[in-house]
Amino acid sequence: MKSRSAFFALALLGAAMSQAGAQPAGYAPAGGLNCNMSASVGVIIAGSQELQCVFTPTAGLPEKYVGRITTVGIDIGFRTGGALGWAVLMAGSTAYPPASLGGNYVGATADASVIVGGGANILIGGNNRAFALQPLSTQAQTGLNISAGLASLELRFVP
Repeated sequence: MKSRSAFFALALLGAAMSQAGAQPAGYAPAGGLNCNMSASVGVIIAGSQELQCVFTPTAGLPEKYVGRITTVGIDIGFRTGGALGWAVLMAGSTAYPPASLGGNYVGATADASVIVGGGANILIGGNNRAFALQPLSTQAQTGLNISAGLASLELRFVP
């Protein structure tokens, strides 16, 4: 049973990663967003995790954000927490305006853990959909879970 769960988890992650495309047209690198995730329990059709994040722009000082990522779809099991990282892309060619990464993002998500695991999240949104959290984020976590579906991320700047 454990080998089937591990195989399914790897297949799910592979499928999610294969969906990641190249950098969206019209977007330029703006920096990196790294988040620590809280522990969570999936309740079959939905799950949610609190995030503590730091955005490091390509130019300028690091910024703190808090957020919540919510999954609607399959979400079964528990996670003891973890880390999540995105390359942040910004629409257009203007410089990044400080404290503007906050907003609501939506996209697809998949992750799995059998003791140790990982996942992928493809999200676009923010202020006027001006940001793409690089088509593929990386995620490391511990627990016993599987989730896939639609994700929404609410991100708020912390002064």
